[in-house]
Amino acid sequence: MAAQVANLPSLIIGRVLTKSNTTTAIVRVLQMQLDDKFDMFFNQRIDYKAFDKREKTKVGDIVLLKKRPTLDCRYPLERYEISEIVYELGRIKDPLTGRPCNGLRYLDESFVAKEREDQLKRSVPTTLNALPNK
Repeated sequence: MAAQVANLPSLIIGRVLTKSNTTTAIVRVLQMQLDDKFDMFFNQRIDYKAFDKREKTKVGDIVLLKKRPTLDCRYPLERYEISEIVYELGRIKDPLTGRPCNGLRYLDESFVAKEREDQLKRSVPTTLNALPNK
């Protein structure tokens, strides 16, 4: 048990699963583990209890965990603290453009729709709009 505590990583990224009270969160971390039989890496889910001193995290946030000194730990299983919120739930940015998005759509779609209309107006030839007189 003491060897496992000493080998804990100092920084971990994970998703908040539950908040039992305002200052304690359970965070799920995915770690890759080598399977000797198949000689492949597989995801292993590990849940950690973390101390949330700012009390701003919500369930579903992606957070960065930082290892706490052993003297600061209130409980033996609470070895990490949430140092920052990397991605808040529902506030996701496209990594290429930096614009806020929801799934496959940008949240500022009105700007994109107006730009697309302008492109279509410019590309329509004027001869199609004129009707011959009989």
